[in-house]
Amino acid sequence: RPSAVVVWNVKVPKVRTKLTSDQATNIAKSCVSVKSILASYQGVRAYPRFQGFAWTVSFCNHGWGNLVMVIVNDQTGEVVDVLDQSKS
Repeated sequence: RPSAVVVWNVKVPKVRTKLTSDQATNIAKSCVSVKSILASYQGVRAYPRFQGFAWTVSFCNHGWGNLVMVIVNDQTGEVVDVLDQSKS
């Protein structure tokens, strides 16, 4: 194990996205299959992240954990995939 951690001051370039995190979250929330999965859960929060070409929006609650993840194409605003993790 290293006794110290070295942190470099590296400038990370700002990534320009077509959608904002709020827009990607709203697109994911409006998906019919996502609505039906989340209908029986309370206290659900959305966590959007940009992953190079698409947004991943994870919907979680503290009682169950990760319920569903939605992949939204940044350029088209289209839902690419819905991963139902509530049954795992």
